[in-house]
Amino acid sequence: MEIEKRVYRRLGKHQHLPVVIDIDEYGIYMERADPGCLRLYYKEGGKATPEERIKWCQDVAEVLHYVHRNNIRHADLSGKNLLIDSARSILLCDFSGSSIDDDRATIVAEAGFRHPDEREYRPPTIRAEIHALGSTIYEIVTGRKPFHEKTEEQEREVDKLMKEGEYPDVNELPLGDVIAKCWKRDGFFNSAADVAEEITRSNNPTANIAGNQHWGHATSRDLYTWTNQQIAIFPGSPTEGIFSGSAVVDSNNTSGFFPNQTNGIVAIYTVHTREREVQDIAYSLDGGYTFTKYANNPVVGSNSTQFRDPKVIWYAPTQRWIMVIAYPVDFEIGIFSSQNLREWTHESNFTRYGLTGWQYECPNMVQVRVENSTETRWVMLVSINPGAPLGGSISWYAVGTFNGTHFESQDSIAKLTDFAKDNYAGQFFYGIGEDKDQVTLNWASNWQYTNVVPTAGTELGDGFRSVMTVPRGHFLRELPRVGLSLMSYPWGIRKIAESQLASNNSLGNGTVLIDYAAVKSKAIYFEANVTGLDAAATLQGTLNFTFSSSNTGEYITGGFFIQPDNNLWLDRGHTNGFENPYFTDKFSATALYNENGDGEFRISGVVDRSIVEVFLNEGEISATSVFFSTQPLDTMGLRVRGLNESATVSIGVWALRAAWLDQADVNGTVAGNFTEEGNSTAVGL
Repeated sequence: MEIEKRVYRRLGKHQHLPVVIDIDEYGIYMERADPGCLRLYYKEGGKATPEERIKWCQDVAEVLHYVHRNNIRHADLSGKNLLIDSARSILLCDFSGSSIDDDRATIVAEAGFRHPDEREYRPPTIRAEIHALGSTIYEIVTGRKPFHEKTEEQEREVDKLMKEGEYPDVNELPLGDVIAKCWKRDGFFNSAADVAEEITRSNNPTANIAGNQHWGHATSRDLYTWTNQQIAIFPGSPTEGIFSGSAVVDSNNTSGFFPNQTNGIVAIYTVHTREREVQDIAYSLDGGYTFTKYANNPVVGSNSTQFRDPKVIWYAPTQRWIMVIAYPVDFEIGIFSSQNLREWTHESNFTRYGLTGWQYECPNMVQVRVENSTETRWVMLVSINPGAPLGGSISWYAVGTFNGTHFESQDSIAKLTDFAKDNYAGQFFYGIGEDKDQVTLNWASNWQYTNVVPTAGTELGDGFRSVMTVPRGHFLRELPRVGLSLMSYPWGIRKIAESQLASNNSLGNGTVLIDYAAVKSKAIYFEANVTGLDAAATLQGTLNFTFSSSNTGEYITGGFFIQPDNNLWLDRGHTNGFENPYFTDKFSATALYNENGDGEFRISGVVDRSIVEVFLNEGEISATSVFFSTQPLDTMGLRVRGLNESATVSIGVWALRAAWLDQADVNGTVAGNFTEEGNSTAVGL
C-alpha cells in the first residue's frame, strides 16, 4: 500500500489514471470506475467497437509513457489492471508492486506478459514494460490474454514458448504489426511514446475518430452552406497534434506580419505533444486560405500536458489582445494579454468555479448585450468532459464583468447551455459588435459516444461523423428567479428556408400533420406560438411534436407541458440506427412561467437527418440531441391538447435548403478538406 501511495502522489492527475480523492494513513480513496476491470468486462460479454479498442491501445501507451517519465515502472501491466470508466475511457491502475526510482519491484508480470529474459524484469526495464504493453494491446484487441488456451498450471510452458520466440499469430489482427514489434526480444521501440506513435501511423490517418488533429478549413457566406478548403495548418511532425484555438483579424498590424494590408489573419492554437502543450501562432496574407507558422513559436510555453484551447479577442479599453486558455486538470481559465500577439503576459486565473467535471476545455469570453437595455455583460463559456449532469461532456457559462485583466462572476451560479447531451465546445465568432447578438457554432456530440456513432458509410473513414449545431444567436435576458441568462436561438435560419410547408394561425386544441418526404434536404424548421394563456387561471395543456419515418415507424418526439412546472421534454429513444448504454434517450427541463403574465410561450426547432434542436422562448432553455434512424424521418405531427378556451396556437413549418447535397458529384461524394496531394476526407451522401 505504501508503494502505491508514493506512486499516486508522484503521478498526480492524468486523464488515464484513476481519480484519487484522498490518501491517508488508512488507504487510497478513488472515484469509482464503472464498468471497471477490462479483463472482467470482456469475460462477462462486454463489447467494444474496433475504434474504441484502438483508442484504448493508444491511451494505454500514452499513460505508460507518462508513468515512465516519472521514473516509475508499473511491473504488472495487463488487462486485469486496466479499468473502463463511465465515459468509456481506459485507466491504468494497481501500482502496489511497482518499481520507483529503479528500486526492485515487489511483483512480476503474469505469464504471457512478462519478458522472456528474467534480467529485463528484475528490476523491470523499459524493454520489459514494452513487452507487456504488446501483450496488453493483444488483450485489448482480441478480448483474450496471449496463450489464453493455457491454464495457470501451464505458466512454465508459456514462458518456455516465449523464450523460444513462439508467440501467438498476430498477422490478421488490428495493430498486429505493433504487437509484434513490442514482442521483439532485442527491442524495437525505445519508449512507450514510440508505441503510441506507431499506433497512430498504423491506424487510418483520415479515420473519423479523434486523433491526427490538424486545422481543417471551410468557408461560408451565411454560416449554413459551407465549402471545404485546403487544410489550413498541419502538424510539424508525426508526434504533434494541432489542437483547438482561434483566429483574429489583425486590422492594425499589431503583430507586424502585415505591413501592407488591414485584413491579415493570425491563428492562435495549441500544439500538443506527449511531453507538453504550448501555444503557437501562424499568419495568413490571403484571408485564411494558407498560413505561415511564426518562426519564434511557441508564443506561450509550458511544461504541462494540460494547457490548451486559446481563445483571443481584442479589448479596446486597454488596446490589448486578450487570451483565455484552459488549465484543464487544475480547473482554471488563464487570462493573458498582449500588444502584438507574439509576446504574452499572464494577468490572472478564473478558477474552480461552476461544474468542474474531469477537466475544463475550450473557454470563450465575450461581451454580450442585455435585452431591453444599453448595458452589456461579459460571459465566460467553459466546456467540461466528463462530468456533465447527464454524463460525458457539456458546456456551462458564467455572467460577470471584465476589466482587462480579471473576470469576475456576478453570482455563484453556473448555467448550462443546453439540457440535453449533445452541445459542446461552442465557439463565439470574432469581431461582432457588442451591440449585436453574438453568434456561436457548437459541436453537436458527446464524448461518451462520439467515436462510435454511425457515419454515412459502412467502413471506417466513410461519411460524416458528428455534426455542428445551427449557428446560435445570443443575448442576455433577465429571467425570474434566475437572473441574467444567455439566450440561444437559431440565428438567421429563415434565410435558408426554401418553402413554407404549413401555416395555421388559430389551431387551438387540434392536430396538424405535415408530409415532408419530398423535401430534398430532409431538414425542416418549425415554430409554434401559444398565446392567450390566462395567468390568473390554472395553467394546463400540452403541445407535443413528433417526427417519424413513414417506412419504418421510427420516430423522435418532444413537447411542452403548459402547467405550473412548465416542462420542455425530448425523447430520441424510438430510432433504431444506434445502440449504446450512454446514449441517453429522454431529457427534460423546467421553464419558469413568465411572472409578468404576458400569457405566451414560443417553441421553435430544427430537425435534420440526424439532429434535433429545440428552443423555448428564444432559447431561455434549449436542447440539442443527435439521433440515428435507419430510414429518413419524413412526417411531422403537432398535437395540442387541454388548453383553456382563451388560448390559441399558431404554427409555421418551413423546408430548409440542403447545405451539402448541391456540392455532391455524380457519385454523391462531397469534397472534404484538400491536401496538395488530393482530397483527404471525402464523404459520401
